[in-house]
Amino acid sequence: MNHEVELDRMPTGLLRGTRLALTALVLLSLAACVAPSASSSVAPSSGSEATSAASGPPSTTATASNVTATPTPTATPTPTATPTPTATPTPTATTSPSPALLQAPVWTGIHWTAGPTSNGLPAPVNTTDAAGNTTSTDTQVFGWSKGFVVFREMAVMTADDDSKSIAIVPYVSADGLTWTKGQPLDVKGLDAWEVVAGLVEGPAGILAYGHGELATCGGPTTYNSLWLSKDGLSWSRIDKNAYTYIDGGSSGYVATDYSSDIWVSTDGLAWKTVNMATAGTKGILVDGATAFAGGFVVAASVPVPAEGCGTATSPKTPSLWWSRDGSTWSRDALSPALTGSQASASVQRINDNALLAVGTTWGKVETSRAWTSTDGRVWTTDPDSQVLSNNLLTNGAYGLLVSYPDNGKVSVWGFNRQLRLVALPQTGDLPTAPLTDGNRPVLGSAGLMVSNTDGTRFWLGTPTGS
Repeated sequence: MNHEVELDRMPTGLLRGTRLALTALVLLSLAACVAPSASSSVAPSSGSEATSAASGPPSTTATASNVTATPTPTATPTPTATPTPTATPTPTATTSPSPALLQAPVWTGIHWTAGPTSNGLPAPVNTTDAAGNTTSTDTQVFGWSKGFVVFREMAVMTADDDSKSIAIVPYVSADGLTWTKGQPLDVKGLDAWEVVAGLVEGPAGILAYGHGELATCGGPTTYNSLWLSKDGLSWSRIDKNAYTYIDGGSSGYVATDYSSDIWVSTDGLAWKTVNMATAGTKGILVDGATAFAGGFVVAASVPVPAEGCGTATSPKTPSLWWSRDGSTWSRDALSPALTGSQASASVQRINDNALLAVGTTWGKVETSRAWTSTDGRVWTTDPDSQVLSNNLLTNGAYGLLVSYPDNGKVSVWGFNRQLRLVALPQTGDLPTAPLTDGNRPVLGSAGLMVSNTDGTRFWLGTPTGS
């Protein structure tokens, strides 16, 4: 799933790290000097094009003597799937929330509690020996449906700037206040300092994914280390392809690498390859994907059939594709339609029964739109511009939109039964720590958590109503 990207032309969109895949140039045939006709399987929804903005898919003290390698299971990927094309787009319509959505929790406010400074987590380490080798730790914090997981990562940086991971030790908490130490992750053979970049949840448990030192030349981050756990304490390592985006939900796990390919899995071990171009549109470039109770949804940009003669490149439109099981795919209708010289898309879970998608096109001007859905097939326009510039967090049961500026003053919005945003008033001991990429807010079963930069103190925001 590789395609060329122009990082300096990426538009601003949703985070969960901003993941924008910029489309490659599509050469049109000039020999016939007539506009090519559009195949029924690639016709844009409602006869028009739509674009989408990629969202942006995020220390540690441990001793080397505590490192115990977790056995590595042998994962046998399923052979490449040949999806059955589905040519008929889903009609645009406004649907009522599903019964499951009506039962989802709704927050009316947040009350913050500052946790103790002695929270049971080890202190950070940063030491240098006589040879100039530095041993240091870093902290990554994540939420899930059963609480929170902290990863304490330890590595050695040599005097000539080579690094090697020593240990990644998990700590698990249900309430964000007391923590239990887990079994160290298997880091054998990972010569560079490995960072746990994200945590997603699916039917087989939580899947952590990581990367080594990032290349200095830029480009999308690739994740080549996976660990799977049912409880956050014991982990099994899975070595897979280099992915650029990974997500999960109750239907399974899904990964992309910003081309026309995706991978889907129900257990995190065996992954089935799906070529989305085979499923309907030649030239499709996948930006992201998600899994939820209704199946899988892929967000992508596709070329628009050219009109006229002599056009060097096709304009682009965002698109969303739905599948119940990852085998047969149908393209969704999006309204209003967007078209531009470049396009990108994103899709995320609000909860396991509701989705948020964002599309962006740019060229002479930049235009973004957002849509929500309860089934992954019928999408309703979301008029609130907050969804375009802030960050969606979910623990599977409910989702929050969060703004986290550098001053640490977090703004939070919840979703009502109609999936519209509601600003949440905040009381109590509001977080005071400055926020960076390393200590962004996370959402777990107990509430919204913010840590300081070294993971030695936490603030927990719990709902004041439901």
